[in-house]
Amino acid sequence: MLIAALYAVTSVAQTPVAIKLSENCKVAGVVFSSDYNPHGNLSFANSRSRFEPAYPNLMLTEQYLTENRPEVNYKDLGPYYSANKLKQLLCTFRRQYLGYVNSAGDSVIIVHLLNFKNKKKARAAFPDWQKSYVFAYGSFYEQNMVTFSVNLNKKIVEIY
Repeated sequence: MLIAALYAVTSVAQTPVAIKLSENCKVAGVVFSSDYNPHGNLSFANSRSRFEPAYPNLMLTEQYLTENRPEVNYKDLGPYYSANKLKQLLCTFRRQYLGYVNSAGDSVIIVHLLNFKNKKKARAAFPDWQKSYVFAYGSFYEQNMVTFSVNLNKKIVEIY
């Protein structure tokens, strides 16, 4: 069962969120507002609109990511991720959430995950992760970041 706690910190661009997946796995995340403009390779040109993911959407997104639900289509997760191992693998990852409505009218949440298993290296590599969407290149980042797209209407989880 997914248990979560939500706390707010004053900020224009985002609201930090604490999410507790189980007694053994507590992760943190940041929710970016609909007017936040991430730089880099994220494009919302083909979307109808942007939205700030609300608490129920975050919980549903986390359930889809971590519970290997039979009604969810886990598409093209690549060689490192399988639906039945996502919860175990993602336990050390901090989250960055962005929401948008695609051209078909579906609500989609982008979940950008940053690996904090090695906290010292992660703090150095992702110093402002709570303030800005992280874009970076190189072997460390390729091994310690992954982005998922979660279509809440069609129940599809895939690597973005």
